[in-house]
This record gives sequence, structure tokens and C-alpha cells, in this order.
Amino acid sequence: MLENLRVIKAKHTALCSQVKEMAAAQKESMDSIRGSLINAMELIQHLQQTTDVEVQPLTESEQESAELLGSTVSQTTAEVPPSVETSSQQQPLSCEHEELSEAMLEKVPVSIRVNIKLADLNVFYQQLQQHFSKNNSGSLSVQKMKQLKMKVSDAKLKVLQHLSVVKMDRKGHFHLI
Repeated sequence: MLENLRVIKAKHTALCSQVKEMAAAQKESMDSIRGSLINAMELIQHLQQTTDVEVQPLTESEQESAELLGSTVSQTTAEVPPSVETSSQQQPLSCEHEELSEAMLEKVPVSIRVNIKLADLNVFYQQLQQHFSKNNSGSLSVQKMKQLKMKVSDAKLKVLQHLSVVKMDRKGHFHLI
């Protein structure tokens, strides 16, 4: 009986060791998949910005997969590339609006700013400033921002929140501070 117990204990130890190795391999694989997915999304976003190609939003199953991977991919593909907008829709950038600096962006943790470009962030921030200065409306939802053809993304909003330039209320509407 004691011999059987030793054999079972040895098998258990071997199995635990194998499980730890598999968990480490799985973590490494998931990290690799996340990295590849982020690189692919950056490439798609670059293509959207430089060509007239618009990538369709993710399907429900693709969004679920992206969420499982812990990625911010779903918002990246929903952005409208600048080349698709007509010049009549684009609002001219005005000198009267505040711009964000590279130093300000560097203060935001990398986990929040992900792959945000300062120029894109400033365009979005100026669009918000122009909207609030023209309309004097107190708040703006993400859906309304999209209707207004603003280049909104979850990551940009998080960066602006971290910099304390916008604030989100309980209803999910944003205000300039």
C-alpha cells in the first residue's frame, strides 16, 4: 500500500510539473498571439489611413475573441480613416485650441496609450474642443462623436481621461475639463 502511495505521489509530482510547463507554454503562446494581433491591427490601421480602403467592423465572434485576448482591437477597426472623409467634413485645425505635447503623452503609462500617435490624439482633442466651443453642450457620447465623424477610439479617450482633459460621467458621456 505504501509503495502504491509513493508511485501515485511520484506520478502526481510529474503531472504537476507537466502542467506547469504547459501553463508556461500557453502563456508564451498567448503573449505571442496578442503581439501578432496588435501588429496586424496597427498594419490595418496604417493601411486605412494611407489608402481608400475601409476595413469592416469586427463581427460579434471576432469581438469576443479580441476581448478574450485582452486586446483593444474592436475600437481600432471601427475608426474611419482620414482618407475616407471628405474635405467638407473635416474641420480645419485652429490655433486657438490647446494642443497636447509629446511630454504630456509620455507621462501616460504605455499600457494606456498603447499605440496612440500624438498627431491623431491632437486632431481628436481639437475636434472635441471645437464641438464644445461651438455647441456649448455639456456632454458628448461616443456614439454622438462617431455620428459627428470624430476620430474617436477607446484608447484616445482613456489617454485624455488620464491627462485630466476629459471626464466621463455615470452615463458614459464625456465632458471637457
